[in-house]
Amino acid sequence: MTAEEIYNKINSFHTINTETNKSVFGEIADLYDKHKEDEAVAHIQNYFKCDENTAKEAFAIFKKKVGPPISAEQIALASAEALAMQYGPHCPYCNSTNLHRITTLEKAADTVLFGVYGNTRRCQWHCYNCNSDF
Repeated sequence: MTAEEIYNKINSFHTINTETNKSVFGEIADLYDKHKEDEAVAHIQNYFKCDENTAKEAFAIFKKKVGPPISAEQIALASAEALAMQYGPHCPYCNSTNLHRITTLEKAADTVLFGVYGNTRRCQWHCYNCNSDF
């Protein structure tokens, strides 16, 4: 079996390791994310019963196609963004999080310009998606 064929088998989500009941792709990706490249090559060599050079070539193809592993900073940033999306303010009309907090200066300017007919002084947020104030 060539390195390209091994990579295609790894990339197939139908290839399940019967010992661990996990996908081979997931196992190799976990090792790659943990920077355990030698163990990943050994896993490929053991699972596909190939020589070390073919396993290294298959892993090199895997790395090229998958890209660099996710860093701890990227995971932290994604987690922070997810929490902000889940618990941050949302527009009640379009459910967007693309908001701007209306400052006291903006409320005062609205009152000066429009007097009692200005609506911004009663609102806290402005939505950039649907242009509503709430």
